[in-house]
Amino acid sequence: MLKIKAHQLTAFVLFIIVIGTYVLMALKYPFAYIYATYEDLIGEWAQFYFFLLTLIFSVKLAFSKSRYKWFFILLGIACFYVIMEEISWGQRIFGWKSPEFFRARNLQGETNLHNMITGPYSTTLKAALEYIVSGGLLCYGVLYPAVLKLQWRAAEWLDKKGLAAPPLYLWPFFITASFLELGFFNFNEAEVAEILIGLALSAMTLHYVYSPADPLSDMNHTILWSSRDSNRLAFRMIVGAITVIALAAVTTYALQTSPLNKAKIERR
Repeated sequence: MLKIKAHQLTAFVLFIIVIGTYVLMALKYPFAYIYATYEDLIGEWAQFYFFLLTLIFSVKLAFSKSRYKWFFILLGIACFYVIMEEISWGQRIFGWKSPEFFRARNLQGETNLHNMITGPYSTTLKAALEYIVSGGLLCYGVLYPAVLKLQWRAAEWLDKKGLAAPPLYLWPFFITASFLELGFFNFNEAEVAEILIGLALSAMTLHYVYSPADPLSDMNHTILWSSRDSNRLAFRMIVGAITVIALAAVTTYALQTSPLNKAKIERR
């Protein structure tokens, strides 16, 4: 009989809490849903802090002896880019004006790169990127760990070359985020997808940091977690999630104490 470990159950419960909360808000409390998804509000700051947490753990793993260290170096760089883009490289916090280059080319007039090709408007390029991201989430977050579990040669070759796979128990995050990225409901659900991705990646890096396995061994499809190790990881997952939500709430409140920032947020 397959026994579910504490950290696996915790990840699933966190997933249910996130999805259940957003579904409830979307159906019953639309204003709360907006507050939890739109820019400079609690949902977007939660994304920021989940990616920041992933960056912190990626840096730790980059200095390990694991064969995955180069993967985590790249993941850390990617997370740094994401969190800086989320705050428009400081503009959202300090409120400085965008240079003329970005005012002329950025769809939101902000100092970031991603809104030069995507933004609050539907474009062919944006739709294509959504499908690419959706497919990437499915392939990396669901298909790759599944075939690695089945010991397919191609997957094992990638693993030996240093492509770290997400723990298979995180598949609900990736498959749901993949669906939400496509925006079928036109209710800004891509923001919910980004929270799921940030939470999944932070849980993944936490898994690797605190794995009881030898860092040179395969940590995803052969390791047997003891109850003690599993409980410790579960506790850290919970603490991490609570810390992120608390920081997101405090940051949102702090920004709204400024009349200028509050006015910008309300206009959005």
